[in-house]
Amino acid sequence: MKNLIRNMLLPFARWYWRIFRPKTFGVKVLILNQADHEEVLLVRHAYGNRKKWNLPGGGYRPRRETPLQAATREVREELGVDLLKGEVIGEYRTSLEGKRDTVSFVLGTVAGKENIFPRDEITEAVWKKRKETYAEENISAVIKEALKCFDSFEKQK
Repeated sequence: MKNLIRNMLLPFARWYWRIFRPKTFGVKVLILNQADHEEVLLVRHAYGNRKKWNLPGGGYRPRRETPLQAATREVREELGVDLLKGEVIGEYRTSLEGKRDTVSFVLGTVAGKENIFPRDEITEAVWKKRKETYAEENISAVIKEALKCFDSFEKQK
């Protein structure tokens, strides 16, 4: 029911965003498999473009929480697990939906990939090899940006 209402209201939100161009903040979490850092977790949301793979995450208010706190909250809400060793690795700015959105990328792991239990907002969650993810057709632009940030982050270490 919650997703049905969200999907019904989304066109109105997009209309509002195009007219008023609000400044928003979001976080996307690149979750690595704790046992194999070549695997990343991809999700399909129950709202928006449900065919595209995406990363867990959501909006936050910088005055109330940091990107890392928001990532921890979103992973708990969407996947039912705790984010371990979270670290901000980059930022992405977009106006694709009409709003001026700043998305922070957080890198982290979760305890055991079998412990993922998608909640209401997530319809599907899969682990994919990073190299396979680059070639995947149905991935969001945000995943590509997150992977670029991760590659740069790894090179700096």
